[in-house]
Amino acid sequence: MPTDDIRRMGHLMRRAGFGANDAELRQRAAKGIDATIQDLLDGAMQPDDGKSDWVLEAARQRDRQHQLRPPMLKPWWLYRMISTPNPLQEKMVLFWHGHFATSASKVGRAEFMLNQNRFFRDNALGNWRTFLQGISRDPAMILWLDNNTNFKGHANENYGRELMELFSLGIGNYTEHDVKQGSRAWTGWGIAYDRDTGGGFRFNPQQHDDGIKTYLRRTGNFDGDDVLDIILEQPAAAEFLTRKLFTFFAYDNAEPEVITSLADVFRKSNYNVRTLMEAIFKSQAFWSAKAYNSQIKSPTQLVVGALRMLGYGQTAVEDAGGGQMGAESMGGAMGGMNMAGGRRGAAILYQMSNSLKAMGQDLFYPPNVKGWDGGPTWINSATMLERVNFAVRMANNLKPRGGPGSLQSLMGDTASGDPAQIVDTLAANLGPVELPAAARATLAKAIAGDGATLAANNRGYQRVARLRSAATLIMQSPLYQLC
Repeated sequence: MPTDDIRRMGHLMRRAGFGANDAELRQRAAKGIDATIQDLLDGAMQPDDGKSDWVLEAARQRDRQHQLRPPMLKPWWLYRMISTPNPLQEKMVLFWHGHFATSASKVGRAEFMLNQNRFFRDNALGNWRTFLQGISRDPAMILWLDNNTNFKGHANENYGRELMELFSLGIGNYTEHDVKQGSRAWTGWGIAYDRDTGGGFRFNPQQHDDGIKTYLRRTGNFDGDDVLDIILEQPAAAEFLTRKLFTFFAYDNAEPEVITSLADVFRKSNYNVRTLMEAIFKSQAFWSAKAYNSQIKSPTQLVVGALRMLGYGQTAVEDAGGGQMGAESMGGAMGGMNMAGGRRGAAILYQMSNSLKAMGQDLFYPPNVKGWDGGPTWINSATMLERVNFAVRMANNLKPRGGPGSLQSLMGDTASGDPAQIVDTLAANLGPVELPAAARATLAKAIAGDGATLAANNRGYQRVARLRSAATLIMQSPLYQLC
């Protein structure tokens, strides 16, 4: 069973990232929780290094017209999550993607969806006011919520409504009158299209309603930025985002006093998201028993976490010599296919994204403006079958020796040790998964075989098959589905 230090670090890395294997957990535990939190926060504010853009180029080359299309973005982002040295940054992007749920099914333009994703990354832990100003000018959001058809005298209320209901205040903290008046402030905010880049934000003063508006008990000649300032003056604003972030990173149905305390920190920081996230990670609630293994892993958490814990993370990519080679080493994990260059690597990553879709989370294609409900809705007969099959595919393609995705990398020096120790090592490198004693004993017996000594099973396909089976059963276990 893991020590308390490893258990705590495992909890932090699952929530602030996608999980980590035993070697990474031990390395981080030696630095300590507070230092690791600072490392994660610092990493989440790093600029994009462009190392994953080869995936986009490879996907573009596979297209007959050499065009960038929305489905091509899925392998690109998946590769970022698997290979990033800054897991909190990508976890924040995943949160923002669900919070400002925008679907390529309506937006259509890959460049707009790509730029929105990059905006989330650039502002992952930035200022909330700046974030709201930016997303209000985002072409993908403008198309998604129809603000490109919001004109003086014919206001479209979609963005004005969802801005308050889903993004900043929540139901009960505004009226229908506020929706109508606020939507007038957003008139004329549209898109200037460009053939090469897709386009950007454009304000058309001729289509803007510059009349007097009364919004959330304030009266004046307001535009969109004025509306955002008024929203952030509301007591509910800080609580709303605090509750959503806490729920995503800690647990559901947080106690009111927990949210109130954290929201006060957020408000006093002038809406600095980094300050709020640091407060969440250092709060007693985040480390309480109520938080541990209390969430069902999202499909993205499950798939990316498995790949990172099996060695396909940043270290493996660097050791393999960079982007294309790093993705090539992932080929065996999804069907035993060897990849010839970047285009094949992108194809394998696309297969992984299809697995996410089968589990219920199609990146860049959220089901509606609310995003994914998460929690128990992740599990039904169809999605659970795909989770089981994913575990089988991953484990069956674990090579006996060498490099990422091998039994050797997963088990290290314990490969010739005691069956019970092997089970513990597998569980440590996959979570850690805190298996019940009965489950540990059953798996150890299965690895040892029919009474023969482990030494007799150290070579040959039978031992490899048993080890793969044990890894499969751990990844299929109920505890492994929890975060």
